[in-house]
Amino acid sequence: RQIREQLSRAGANEALTYSFVHEHILKRAEQHADQAYKLSNALSPDLQYYRLSVLPSLLDKVHANIKAGHDEFCLFEIGKGHDVRLPHSEDGLPSEQTFVDAVYAAKKARASAPYYQVQRMAVRLLSSLGAQFELAPMATENDDGKELSGVEFEVAAPFDRQRSAWILCGKERLGIVGEFKQAVRRNFKLPEYAAGFSINFDRLLAQPRDEQAYRPLSRFPSTSRDVSLRAPRDVSYAELYHVVQAAVDESAGDITVTIEPRAIFQPANDRSIKTTTFRLCMTHYERTLTDADAKPIVDRVATMALAKLGAECV
Repeated sequence: RQIREQLSRAGANEALTYSFVHEHILKRAEQHADQAYKLSNALSPDLQYYRLSVLPSLLDKVHANIKAGHDEFCLFEIGKGHDVRLPHSEDGLPSEQTFVDAVYAAKKARASAPYYQVQRMAVRLLSSLGAQFELAPMATENDDGKELSGVEFEVAAPFDRQRSAWILCGKERLGIVGEFKQAVRRNFKLPEYAAGFSINFDRLLAQPRDEQAYRPLSRFPSTSRDVSLRAPRDVSYAELYHVVQAAVDESAGDITVTIEPRAIFQPANDRSIKTTTFRLCMTHYERTLTDADAKPIVDRVATMALAKLGAECV
């Protein structure tokens, strides 16, 4: 119920689809139909296979909603997936995995990449559940994904590895958030501006979680500062974010600081550098903050970014 409430508050709509799918749904998602259970007594040719994951069923519903006039929407479903490579249960029945999957689509592109639309939703969902997690690039350049296990390969199949991230708890992969391969977008007639996430609910429940405690809003106004870091092109956003977070943790003391990405700019005449802007929103629960409170935090971010990544505060 908590998952449904959180995603609904974020503007997503719950879909209920069959656990049985046609073979062409699996192939459109670039999954292997021979790894799915095939029913010998299917009610219909359209329902011959147990699906391997939930996401392809949602992808199949996007085009119809776009045609119906819905210009921007997000669909999610909590459902089961089956894979012949998973061990059977003690009763000799096929094992099943529970997924929390979602797909976001918009007819017209927005200011940021679609990845960030679903990343924000996935992070809020996991944070509300007290999950301990981090996001890591799904692939490096020239990475072809051969290291993935068979079951993980099927879940990851629809995603563009260069534009997606793993959701990790330690070394355990809880899921994926990212954009879809061009071939998958074409197969399902998705708009260019589309992305999604797939979270293995069973793995999520098995991980340690932080206790969630209510904290009332501060009676005192917050203050914010934008910090722009100019860094070499090969410095990733994740590296910059982790350094900013470390600097904030070290210098904030009893000030609560949230970090939000604002922009990434690369000049047309110099592709060797890029400038990433973060907004630091600072709040105190006992007093109003001044410039003297904010300055040491911003200065520590600038110093640490330059020392660790060669990123200059501009």
